[in-house]
Amino acid sequence: MKKILGILLVIGILFSAYVPAIAAEKEEVKIGLLIPLTQLASIFGDSMLNGAKAAIEEYNSSDGKFTIKYYVEDTATNPEIGTQKAVKLIDQVKVDAIIGTLFTSVRQAVFNVTKKKKMIYINPTYDPGGICDRYYFSTGAVINQQFGEYIPWIIKKFGKNFYLIGSDYAWPRESFALAKKIIAAEGGKIVGEEYVGFGIPDFSDVIRKIAAAKPNALIPLVAGTDGVTFMKQFVDFGLKEKIAVHSSGFTELSAAGMDSKTAAGIYSFADYYMSVDTPENKKFLANYRKAAGKDDLVDLFGVNMYNNIHLYTRALEKAGTKEKEAVVEALKGMDFKSPAGEIFLDPKNHYAHLRSFIGVCTEKTWPMFEIIEDFGIIPPDPGCTNP
Repeated sequence: MKKILGILLVIGILFSAYVPAIAAEKEEVKIGLLIPLTQLASIFGDSMLNGAKAAIEEYNSSDGKFTIKYYVEDTATNPEIGTQKAVKLIDQVKVDAIIGTLFTSVRQAVFNVTKKKKMIYINPTYDPGGICDRYYFSTGAVINQQFGEYIPWIIKKFGKNFYLIGSDYAWPRESFALAKKIIAAEGGKIVGEEYVGFGIPDFSDVIRKIAAAKPNALIPLVAGTDGVTFMKQFVDFGLKEKIAVHSSGFTELSAAGMDSKTAAGIYSFADYYMSVDTPENKKFLANYRKAAGKDDLVDLFGVNMYNNIHLYTRALEKAGTKEKEAVVEALKGMDFKSPAGEIFLDPKNHYAHLRSFIGVCTEKTWPMFEIIEDFGIIPPDPGCTNP
């Protein structure tokens, strides 16, 4: 009997050597994605969603400790709806973090919710700064990262007289407040400044004012589809050959809304272009197109959604838990080799150090951009530090 038991034991040991170990089930982490899929900013919505999906698929196919499940809510480019959707994601879905929003007004409304509920919130878009909170992080360029290097370059290349036009909300107004200080410090002059409402179909009156002021450079921060409408009409007035157009809000998706002749010659300052030549960008574009299911365009907003997912999952791995306070600590100073280059979250204020470029759209490259200047990594100055 003992001999038989011994034989069975040996067979059991040998058999177990050939049975693959059952992998431990990964803990699920829920991420809420707030994206403008409809209304004014909807031209950027698919790019943002597919950028996030590409990063989530990369992480879920890795050897990471967790599994990411995502929930998408449409902000409809509306602060009230953004508030409602943030509350839904936190209270009903029980997400572990929120990533997204586009317009500053929506971002502020969502932040009011996440601050109260102490929810991790990572912003992917242009940021006027001024928000420093334990649970708030941002990879959107703050104002010094948009204009600190750009305006001196414009003055050197094109001249000192500027006309500023923006949509009438926080991002353009706060951006221009700092831009005017930089222009004055560099010996420049503001020859006109205008703010317009949303959904304007006819910009003729303001375009006539611009023509009469005869600036060397125009900086338009007209948001969403309104920006496309404005530029088409500006070109129809024959002004693009007379006035250089420079924007920190003009992207591949903006250009795609125009014909190549309209977009050609428009300059932009951004922390990403599809034409960035890095191995990381080649990998990103391939995975982005898989997520999109087609050979689709992407811009800096989609890339920052991608970056934010990776920053968050890297923090999860570092913390070894999805427990909120541990992840927040891990996010401080977290870095990631993004498609455009190394970025990292400043531990003092939670805003990102970003690589920045000047690009120009040409008929040859439309709707993509030719990169003509690389300013390297620019640190953020959001005007606040965390308590």
